[in-house]
Amino acid sequence: MIQRPQAVPEPLWRQTVKRCALRPNGMATSLMNAMRAKCDLAARLPMDEAFEVFCALSELDAAHALRRRPLRDLGAVLEAEAAEPVIVLNPGGEPRVNRAPEIHGPGHVPELRNTGRRILAGWLEDATVFARSALVARGEELLRDAQHDELTSLPEELAFDPVVFRRTGAAEVAFIEDTGPGRCLHLPRALSLLGINADSFGHWMLEQLPRFLATRALLGAATPPLLVDADIPAQHAEALRFFGGEDGPEIIEVPRGLRVRVDRLFCVLDWAYAPHLITTDEGLDVSKVHAVVPWVAGVYAQAGARADARIAELGVAVAPQIRAQRRVFWARKPARHRSIANWEALRDRLDELGYVTVFPEEMGFAAQVATLRAADRIVVQNGSGSLGLPLARPGTRVLYLSHPEMSRFAWQSEAFACLGFDLRVLSGPFTERSQPWVDQSNYEIEMPVAEAALAWMEADLPHGRGRAMQTARPRP
Repeated sequence: MIQRPQAVPEPLWRQTVKRCALRPNGMATSLMNAMRAKCDLAARLPMDEAFEVFCALSELDAAHALRRRPLRDLGAVLEAEAAEPVIVLNPGGEPRVNRAPEIHGPGHVPELRNTGRRILAGWLEDATVFARSALVARGEELLRDAQHDELTSLPEELAFDPVVFRRTGAAEVAFIEDTGPGRCLHLPRALSLLGINADSFGHWMLEQLPRFLATRALLGAATPPLLVDADIPAQHAEALRFFGGEDGPEIIEVPRGLRVRVDRLFCVLDWAYAPHLITTDEGLDVSKVHAVVPWVAGVYAQAGARADARIAELGVAVAPQIRAQRRVFWARKPARHRSIANWEALRDRLDELGYVTVFPEEMGFAAQVATLRAADRIVVQNGSGSLGLPLARPGTRVLYLSHPEMSRFAWQSEAFACLGFDLRVLSGPFTERSQPWVDQSNYEIEMPVAEAALAWMEADLPHGRGRAMQTARPRP
């Protein structure tokens, strides 16, 4: 065991050793633990020494070395050096308005004005990508999908990326270079769906899946093999097979610690910059965010139009009660963050009105899509699961449950509006305000306020669909 450096206090050393250790199942430590270990060591030791200690504690061999590498905008490199002319999916720079929804309860959702991103697609030659990483290596440079001042305008911790040891400048990082030949896969063509947060359903639905859907629309049967992280949830790979169809592209799992050198890498830029770990979500300058909400909404609208045929083709069943009532409570486990203090009371009231409670994480991806498309009315809790809603049918009425901190929600509500949803928010006061990420806070839904929102949900229902508010059955 490596000795404790004198500059690292004993309690912090014990914590760092624990954070770097392999998990009981033999897997590498989490990206969060690794990031905290990197930051703690780099704050107390010279960078080279901090890296040496980190490697020893993490059991990284001598093939790993620290290299300073500049960060460049992936889009700019793609446009200047792509193997073929790029496809412009959005020109960028245009003024955009993201509309705010109506709210029942406390809080304020401001209208968000911004300028659109330049969204491109094209082939990049001789590139290397890494498991669980947002970076693309090419020569002596690292590429990131970051335009304008996106890389510097948000409080982002780049060391969350497994191949970054620390940030060394506004557009430079200390890169963990691995030259071990046994940890490199070589492919002629690929589309990378690898990512720091690819194991999170919310990030998957906002980043990786739209990237695949756009590629499939552009290239069809010529879509190259898909690179996915080996430890993503089963529903993520199911989503690729659901939309890829029986003749879909090969899916290649990339284990943690592996890099993939690709002769021709197909790249599709994201609809918005994706900071993968902001140090706090308080006081963010949203004017610095460039996004094209209608673009990602359009991608999902096309996917949703194909979903019904796939559901029928696969014979996906939907619960008879959902078929009959056409109402769903798209719920979140009460023990998790963003929990509702009076969740049971709200669930019981929704049950009286015919809403069937489902937990999407307990369902396969195809079953999630089939359930969403069978519903006319959806009550959904704030959280990653809500980002499956773009696959519901146009015309669906949605009641979105949230705490009062919704300063950036207009991006999501604008996407729902573009998809043809009728959306309102039902918010409630904080019961526990979390730090440093306020968005993870718990809250309570005040039932008198909920009744007004539910009256809107139940208004103008087609004949025979569910129960009217005044005829809800009493609880025993």
